[in-house]
Amino acid sequence: MDGPTATPLTPDTEPMSASIHLDSVGFRYEHAQDAALVEVSLDVAPGEVVLVCGGSGSGKTTLLRVVNGLAPQFYPGELTGQVSVAGTDPTVTELPQLARLIATVFQDPKAAFFTTDVASELAFGPENLGLPQDIIGSRVTRGLERFNLAGLRDRSTVALSGGEQQRLACAVAQAMAPSVLVLDEPSSSLDELSLASLAQTLEDWKAQGKTIIMAEHQLDYVVPVADRIVVMQNGRIVASLSSDDFSHLDDERRHVWGLRSSAAAVTSGAPHVTSQTSQSTSLVADKVLIKRGDHSFALSLDHAEFPAGAITAVVGPNGVGKTTLARWLAGLLRSSSGSLAYQGHGLSRRQRLRQVNLVAQNVNHQLFTESVRHEVELSAMIARRGKTSAIDVDDILARCDLLDLADRHPMTLSGGQRQRLAIAAGLASMRPIIILDEPTSGLDWTHMNQVAECLSQVRDTGRTVIVITHDRELVAAVADDVIRLTNS
Repeated sequence: MDGPTATPLTPDTEPMSASIHLDSVGFRYEHAQDAALVEVSLDVAPGEVVLVCGGSGSGKTTLLRVVNGLAPQFYPGELTGQVSVAGTDPTVTELPQLARLIATVFQDPKAAFFTTDVASELAFGPENLGLPQDIIGSRVTRGLERFNLAGLRDRSTVALSGGEQQRLACAVAQAMAPSVLVLDEPSSSLDELSLASLAQTLEDWKAQGKTIIMAEHQLDYVVPVADRIVVMQNGRIVASLSSDDFSHLDDERRHVWGLRSSAAAVTSGAPHVTSQTSQSTSLVADKVLIKRGDHSFALSLDHAEFPAGAITAVVGPNGVGKTTLARWLAGLLRSSSGSLAYQGHGLSRRQRLRQVNLVAQNVNHQLFTESVRHEVELSAMIARRGKTSAIDVDDILARCDLLDLADRHPMTLSGGQRQRLAIAAGLASMRPIIILDEPTSGLDWTHMNQVAECLSQVRDTGRTVIVITHDRELVAAVADDVIRLTNS
């Protein structure tokens, strides 16, 4: 394609004025039938913060991939139109050179980690830029302090919680001292305190004159920082609003565009938070202590009850042990002490493996077959030891709004559809306890509601449903009880 020539970037090069320019840009992924971007034109001024929002599949992530050069360099496809970032064409400039100009924070941060511990990860980028050791040390220290990671300096990156990994990803981006920051749903898996910290980080970057373009589903924390909000549908930009104009939109208009509800609407619908349910209890955890390899506590839980025929949301700050609790309940972890009882009878770890179905944060690791139907049938066969006649697979697919997708390959589904498929497989497993870890992370309003409806269907079968989540809108929509874990 025609466009600006690639400007070589060396360690001594000062980036040009960090504007972003897209002129009639189209992009179709290799082997895809439909275009992901259609005639997209967008100008971002130096130092401007632009929020890109829209429903899942609207083209947000593809737009960001064009800006940071990943499309078509890493994600092959047909690109049309012109792209310029600080006078450089990112679609043809080598990615190592672009690293001095553009830093990216991904929705799944651990996919971009290169080292084994937090401090090394912060140092990795500056080291590869060939910076002096004193500057590298200063950037590592600043990142640890600014993103509340000092206590995790030597922690393994894979041992961090989802929210801690996201904070580290932002710190890594800052350590590169880029002129342009590209953020793809950076709030994924963040608690309210971390969201406030991320908003402050955006304010700081803006004050430093960084040019920021970001895609988000959680909107309210970033709208006050943004200069402009761009709405996408079907690969096209359908609206461009100022921060003030967007903040006055009602939820009906938001939902038409596939956007999440306002914070005020979510808060008004939130259920009463309890530490113990008064309903007839099916699952009881007592005196649970789980230690990490460094002998610190990953989880300390005195008592928790999870009733049958109800949805219990487990909430709390990043790193408090929510995912650890889910894995322990499912029999995947040993505890230093503690017990778990189901309907008055103690459950060993081996028994939990047969009684509990865990839908992990990344459901892609839990989908094994070539079609949606086969995925549910596999769970049914395991549940009935090879006999599927006692389980109505079509009924389960219909409950989770997947019957029309029965012949699709699971990896061709949207994020929300894959979540619902994992839930459907859990239903077919016939296990009485189903645990879901962040089932709506990164989902738009439509897909969040579809997952919420599917969870309600599971609850109505009388099973015990436990949802680990930061999603206040999901909690308001489906939770019958809320257990809040704390660091105290």
